[in-house]
Amino acid sequence: MQSQFDFEASTPRALTPPGAGMNCTASECEVAAIRSSMTEEQISAERQLLTDRGMHRYDTGDRTGLGGPRGHQGCGSAFFVLDWFTDDELARFHHLGLALPSTGELVGAARQRIRYRIALRRANKPQIQ
Repeated sequence: MQSQFDFEASTPRALTPPGAGMNCTASECEVAAIRSSMTEEQISAERQLLTDRGMHRYDTGDRTGLGGPRGHQGCGSAFFVLDWFTDDELARFHHLGLALPSTGELVGAARQRIRYRIALRRANKPQIQ
């Protein structure tokens, strides 16, 4: 039985950003721009910075500039760091998360690296006559 997902034949999403060659929504275009301009480490660092800002607001109890509570049925718990993000920070955090590579992309990249190392090893192996 063939798997629904064929990672070996698929092109990693990082090489074909959302909206490539077609019209895209503002969110898709922003995610594509993030993917093309930032590394995975930079994306993770910016997400951590946003989280730290939200935690600082939580620690100080400063809800200035924040909208209503977010969470289950709109009641919010105020204990979840995303409840302490501004709307712009929340949107940016979401776009950064979408720009991170998926598990399938990471698996595909790992398989490509393994194939490359195997090919190098075979190329350097002396021929037996």
